[in-house]
Amino acid sequence: MKLFTVKGPSLKELYELSKDPQITVSRTPFGANPLAGEEKVYIKRAVPWKGVKGIDNLRKVNPRVADTIEKLRDASRSMAGKYRGVVIAAVGGRIKAMPYKSFMQMVAAGKADMNNIVGRWVPVRGVTAEEYERRVRELAAV
Repeated sequence: MKLFTVKGPSLKELYELSKDPQITVSRTPFGANPLAGEEKVYIKRAVPWKGVKGIDNLRKVNPRVADTIEKLRDASRSMAGKYRGVVIAAVGGRIKAMPYKSFMQMVAAGKADMNNIVGRWVPVRGVTAEEYERRVRELAAV
């Protein structure tokens, strides 16, 4: 997998590429540097089970992956509703915006601790993207 910092591909272009069964393309603000306004685009070869629907069908294609997904799903459900919002955290040598719940899963796995949090913001319905960006920058500047 290669990680690129890019400016420009439209959502439509990414959507068209993502329909190709041979590749996986996605864009995410998580893992990016919010101070630089970065977005990350992941481009990689698709897994053989791309497009398989349902855990039972996945188990037929790759039982090990199905078991792992069930474990991750159960861990995620156990934290449901407990951790809302976004944290700005120093993880892996970078400052990243990421879901608070994801950060807490890293803490539970021993890959981070609460001292890694630089700032936190709980989103409110109806907040514009501009307001979100302003708050993320504000927290990261603390």
